[in-house]
Amino acid sequence: MNPIHTLAIIDGEMKLLLSALGALSGVIALFWKIIHANHHETKKRSDKMEGKLEENNNQIIVLTDEMGELRGRVSLAEEVTPKLETITQGIDRLSEALNSRK
Repeated sequence: MNPIHTLAIIDGEMKLLLSALGALSGVIALFWKIIHANHHETKKRSDKMEGKLEENNNQIIVLTDEMGELRGRVSLAEEVTPKLETITQGIDRLSEALNSRK
């Protein structure tokens, strides 16, 4: 084989190799851009979700406190109701007794 012909073949292969490397680099750059954009979007959504989660946790804390207060009121009402009924019955008996004396 002729050395000049061999150099021409090598030169042609180098051009093809460089073209292939250029195309591959372009594809890698495109994928990198897509991945970076998706990561950025995911990060924004994650930050938004963390904010909503914190807001919901704060609401749960407030609701838990309110529910505790209501439970306290209900238990107090459950304790007081029988006593009030007893007092009401006593007042009714006294009223009846006073009315029957007249």
